[in-house]
Amino acid sequence: MGRRERRESEFIKKKSNSKFHANKRSIYDESNLLNKILWIGIPIILIVYSVYEFSTASVLEKDLTSIEVNLTTSPEFEEFDGKSSEKTILLKTKQYQKPFIIRENDRTFEAINKNDILKTFMANDRIILKIKKSDLDNINEASFLFKFTSIYGIYKNGISFLDLNIRNQIAEQNKYWNLLFTGGGFLTLIIVFIKFK
Repeated sequence: MGRRERRESEFIKKKSNSKFHANKRSIYDESNLLNKILWIGIPIILIVYSVYEFSTASVLEKDLTSIEVNLTTSPEFEEFDGKSSEKTILLKTKQYQKPFIIRENDRTFEAINKNDILKTFMANDRIILKIKKSDLDNINEASFLFKFTSIYGIYKNGISFLDLNIRNQIAEQNKYWNLLFTGGGFLTLIIVFIKFK
């Protein structure tokens, strides 16, 4: 092999190695960016969720309003299994297309006697529900995230079937866990910023 051929061969090898390292660096950069997004995104989501849960821990009577409705069917009890397991009671009414809900995530399910509600409430019953005043504007507008209107009081013939005080006590107990998660989220963010600085 002559000098010229050797030079051309070495040039091709260098070019090939350069492309290989460039592709390797590109893959590394993409992987590094994905790690940053995950390490920053997850704590931010955790902080936002915890702060929201903390701010809505207690529901006050002054924040609620009463509405009279007629049930179209008897209350429907549902229990979802899996990662997002939850117990709920759905209430469908003649006045509103969007169903009302008593749910574990709102801490209201623990403040009722499920069997009392399922036995006492029937189709066509006229009852009183208490909902947040802030939910009135969207009481008939269902969306992907807000398919139901949460209720914080339910009455039939003047008898209450949901104890708001018990609901608030349970929510207050969980509030300290939310504080812990918020602190953990901020600590993770600090570590991430130091690591990727």
